[in-house]
Amino acid sequence: MLDALMRADVLMDTNYGSRSTLHHQLEREIVTGDAMLEEQARAAFDFWLAHVEGVAPERG
Repeated sequence: MLDALMRADVLMDTNYGSRSTLHHQLEREIVTGDAMLEEQARAAFDFWLAHVEGVAPERG
């Protein structure tokens, strides 16, 4: 399995913080789950603000 991970064009470890360890194990660059977590939080925040009367999310 590690051979397949090494050959992949893009590798994403969807763990974040200290649980994101693939880059250390494989000694290669990966996309971590931090960005995905942040975008999920942003989308959830925007969704709930859109349902609060008189409040609209501002995106910059």
